[in-house]
Amino acid sequence: MPQMWNSTPVLIIGAGRAGRTLSSMLSTSGITVSGIVGRQSADERRAELGRVADSGTAFQLVFAVQDDLLPEVTQEFGKLRSDWSSALVWHCAGGVPRTVLSPFAERGAETAVLHPCYPISSPLASLPRGRIVAYTLEAGPTCLSYFEELVDSWEGVLITVSNLQRELYHAGNVLAAGHVVSLLLAAEHTLTRSGLRKESAHAVIRSLIAGSTANLERVVDGGESLGSILTGPFVRDDIKVIRRQHGALQQLLPELGELYTLLGKLGVSLKMQERS
Repeated sequence: MPQMWNSTPVLIIGAGRAGRTLSSMLSTSGITVSGIVGRQSADERRAELGRVADSGTAFQLVFAVQDDLLPEVTQEFGKLRSDWSSALVWHCAGGVPRTVLSPFAERGAETAVLHPCYPISSPLASLPRGRIVAYTLEAGPTCLSYFEELVDSWEGVLITVSNLQRELYHAGNVLAAGHVVSLLLAAEHTLTRSGLRKESAHAVIRSLIAGSTANLERVVDGGESLGSILTGPFVRDDIKVIRRQHGALQQLLPELGELYTLLGKLGVSLKMQERS
C-alpha cells in the first residue's frame, strides 16, 4: 500500500460545488487532478476511471456527491475493479460513515472521510485560510500523514475522529450553518415587516452577527462556554417583553412566534445544563 499519496493523481466523482472546490484546492496543493466525473453515463464513468486506474500507478478516488446518492454510487464504482489495493478512496460527506466505502476496502483500498466544516454555497477557488476552517478526518494510519500535510497546506484545522455518530455530527453542522441562514432569513423577514428597508435590515443583521462572531472568538480562544455569551430577553427573564414580541410574531407569521419561543427556551435550558 503506497503511503506517499501526495504524488498520486486524483479522480473526483461529483462535479458540483464541493467537487469543483476540492479540485481547485487539491491542484493548489500540487496534487494532480486527472478529472472530475459528473453526470456521465455508466460507460463514460467506467472509461474515465479506467484512464486513471489502469495506468499502473497508485491513485486516489474522491467522492463529492450528494449524501443520499453516495451508497449507490460507491457500490457502482466498487464493482468496477476486483483489486483496489493501489487506491486511496475517500469522501467528503459529513453525514455518511466511512463504511459506505466498504466495496473498496474489501478489495484492498485504503479509505477515509475528510469533511470540511464550511458551508459551500457556490464553487470556490479555496476555502478560507488562516486556521479558520475545521476539517474532520476519519482515516487509517497509512494515510493519516497525507491528510495532515494536505490540511496544513490549506491552513486548516484538522480534527481526527473515530466512531462518530454521524447523524448527530452532521445535524450539529446543519444547525450551525444551514439553519443559521434560515434564522437570518427569519430575521430579515421580521425586520423588514417592522418598517426597515431590506438594505437596512441587512446592515442590522451584519452588525449583530459581527458581535456574535466576536463573542464566539472569546469562546474559542479563551475557553469560555457558549452559554456565557448568550444574550437577549430570555436570559434576562424579561417576561413582559417576551410575551409582547411573541404576540407580534404570531400575528406576522405563526411559525415565527413558535420559533422565537422555542429557541429562547432552548438556549436558556442548554445554558443551565452547562452549569450542572
